Amino acid sequence: MKLKVNPKELDNQKIAWILRLIAAAYTINKGPYFKIVAYNNAADEVEHLGVSLVDLWQQHKDMKVTNIGSSIKQHLLDLITKGESEHFNQLLRNIHPAVATLIKVPGIGPKLAYKLTQAFDFPEGDDQEILNYLIKLADTHQIGKLPRFGDKSEQRLKKLAEEYLQIHQKERYLLSDALQIAEPLIEHLKQLPQVEEAVVLGSLRRRLATVGDIDIAVKSSAAREVFDSLTKYPFFKSFEVVGGNKGRVVLKNGLRVDVIIAPPADWGSLVQYLTGSKFHNISLREYALKKGFSLSEHGIKDIRHKKLHHFAKEEDFYHFLGMEWIEPELRENRGEIEAALKGALPHLITLEDIKGDLHLHSSFNIKTNYDLGRDSVLTLAQRAKEKGYEYIAITDHLPRPTLSVNEKRELIKERNDLITQAEKETGIRIFKSLEVDILPNGELALEEEIIKLLDFLVVSVHTSFALDMTKMTERVIKGLSHPKAKFLAHPTGRLLNKRSGYRLNWSVLFEFVQENNKALEINSTPERLDISDEVAFSALKAGVKLVINTDSHSVQSMDWVRYGVWVARRSWAEKSDVLNSLPCQQLEKWLLK
Repeated sequence: MKLKVNPKELDNQKIAWILRLIAAAYTINKGPYFKIVAYNNAADEVEHLGVSLVDLWQQHKDMKVTNIGSSIKQHLLDLITKGESEHFNQLLRNIHPAVATLIKVPGIGPKLAYKLTQAFDFPEGDDQEILNYLIKLADTHQIGKLPRFGDKSEQRLKKLAEEYLQIHQKERYLLSDALQIAEPLIEHLKQLPQVEEAVVLGSLRRRLATVGDIDIAVKSSAAREVFDSLTKYPFFKSFEVVGGNKGRVVLKNGLRVDVIIAPPADWGSLVQYLTGSKFHNISLREYALKKGFSLSEHGIKDIRHKKLHHFAKEEDFYHFLGMEWIEPELRENRGEIEAALKGALPHLITLEDIKGDLHLHSSFNIKTNYDLGRDSVLTLAQRAKEKGYEYIAITDHLPRPTLSVNEKRELIKERNDLITQAEKETGIRIFKSLEVDILPNGELALEEEIIKLLDFLVVSVHTSFALDMTKMTERVIKGLSHPKAKFLAHPTGRLLNKRSGYRLNWSVLFEFVQENNKALEINSTPERLDISDEVAFSALKAGVKLVINTDSHSVQSMDWVRYGVWVARRSWAEKSDVLNSLPCQQLEKWLLK
């Protein structure tokens, strides 16, 4: 394989994918482990940068980016300036191009991808062509003939390929990625003297986990001046369409953003109309028609008297219809209109309500099979204090099973001492915990002697996702049944745009969790946002309590908590529904009893 790119088309996602490809190449070539880790860490860093790495380096040649060392930076600069890196191509020289597609599919690692391409004559086409070829191989039972393969592994590969293709038929942005595009542009617009306000619209304003489009509304009486000023935005490339009060901006990375200008008098009507959702707007329109009104982005029209009422504030739009203002996150036609008419909308949880994070990974070398965090216990605690938290929990992944109980005990004691010291230095309450795997049989992958050294356990599923719904539910419930297991982390194992996750019988799980004083996590990692707002909405109806955590592996990602709060708000969660909104003393009673 030879990697050659058009530098003008290099956005952060593409650079991150290239870095993961090089990490895979090191794995296939049996290169140094630290190189594999370094490239994967660099990919993580690039994926979550708030600005374009290419633009950053073009504008600030000497600016450093955490977790991208000088060697990796030089190879990336070769790509940015020349379109290729001799070092990368040397690593990829004996690797089939199809490997680059196969490793995108969760469940197909570099070694398996390489083995498949060595055994079969894969095409050198796009993702769809390559994965369709893999599906065809499975359908014709070619894969099962390979050594150490069989019918089950063949069908598993087929299912993974089909699921990936289904998810990627329409490209959607992660909420975090869409905001990284929209928020800097909004800040640019707000600096303009002609602009009174600017907000995102549609599913992005409602904070869906993934969004298809990026639309921005601008309050201004000077549309032409606003559009002229956009040409000065650092990441502006061109206008695809512009005219009247609407324009489509093409950014330097090729992404498109629709900008709509509304005069102040119609601002409330426009943002209401273009926030959605479709079904919320339909229900609202049907209610309005019964009252003799029609709704539009220009206002509310009295059908009988032909009078159009304009609304500068969105709140007044709803008040005119005799209802409370409905928060954007609630507008999914789940009963919010009826509740607003009764004055019975929930008092949604806010970011300020969160008192701590109960799922954090430190850099302590606990000798795990999973990834370590990047920052020390003390650094995490210091950041928590800066955020105004009362407490955190250090929940590193469990030590690998090949270690003896004595080795594990010494590791945990050493880490516990670090936690105690960090607690003294910061004044933050730091709970001692681990994220422990629930094995396929429901047992926890940690000895009782070690569990006794911990305050509580975070339990989760990381393997054997293919169990049927009944067996997976039994597995999870058995794992959660341990007295020290307090909540289930990332409860479906989903990865947005990559993996749909495993199936659970929610009614059975909800009943167990509610009756046994356990909780379910809303994992704030942008690629997870797990559980979904739909599941959380049902959980709250069943009386289940939630915890909102970041699953952070760095201090920077502790700020991801806002994504989890948005999921909770979409699920109608109030402060009382979320356990880590409790003051430390009250939370401690739940965790430690």
